[in-house]
Amino acid sequence: MNKVANLLFPADYFDKRSPDGAMRAEYEAAVAEGRLDVSLFDLELFDERGRVSLARPFLDPELPLVYRGWMMKPGEYGSFHRALVGLGLRPITSPEAYAEFHMFPLAYERHEALRSSSPGLLVFSGARADAGMVNGRFERFMVKDYVKSVKGTSFPASVRTPISQGDLDTLVAEFVRLRGGLFTEGIVLKEVVDLRRYGGATNEWRAFYLQGKLLNVCRNSNQHASASAPPAGLVSSCESLGSPYYTVDFAELASGCWVVVETGDGQVSGLAAAQDPVIYYQVLADRMGEGA
Repeated sequence: MNKVANLLFPADYFDKRSPDGAMRAEYEAAVAEGRLDVSLFDLELFDERGRVSLARPFLDPELPLVYRGWMMKPGEYGSFHRALVGLGLRPITSPEAYAEFHMFPLAYERHEALRSSSPGLLVFSGARADAGMVNGRFERFMVKDYVKSVKGTSFPASVRTPISQGDLDTLVAEFVRLRGGLFTEGIVLKEVVDLRRYGGATNEWRAFYLQGKLLNVCRNSNQHASASAPPAGLVSSCESLGSPYYTVDFAELASGCWVVVETGDGQVSGLAAAQDPVIYYQVLADRMGEGA
């Protein structure tokens, strides 16, 4: 069977010829697909020395390379990309495209399709935010960096305005402490909106886009299968945003309207909760084959 793309996963920490356990289902589905040439690399070696060591070489290094694995900071991904190119490989996602969709404020700023469909954002470089600006803009907000919020802690998921500058400084300092070495780029204050719930579950969906077109869109919050899907026009409006491989997350508001809540680089975005990895890699191979 002719191969249409190379696919690279991180290896297990103890066995470099087996996939990372968290990625095993995807790895096995990709191998079974047949049209994807799948290999592993030593993530620990890359983290420690900046080298990419493959478990086995790809049959055709000239095929487009798709990475599926853990998130990297933009600078780390730039080093990873350079190491792959140094091996004669052809990663489909440039460092610039990775940074833009991995850090939602960049994609939000550059694409009207996202700005017009998203809750409001206030973006600040570094580890400080302006209380006057947030008090004048939002009734409720959450604190994030350019990539993530903090969950599973006592840190508030939502904050009401007005808030004093001193209280906001304390809140931001605690957020930065909790994120630790994962803190990325700056502080983002995001408008909090009320989401619709079906039996206690919000109605959120994740869409993957590949080569300028929608690849698939699936339920992503363990909601019932009867929950409404995002409007086709909204989903299609987020096609052709520049990156070859990215995700957009949609959510239904309590009012019944829909919003964009996040973007991600497709290489490091997890499959949606309701996504079948076997079908996912069949569809991905179909799309990659169209460009062969």
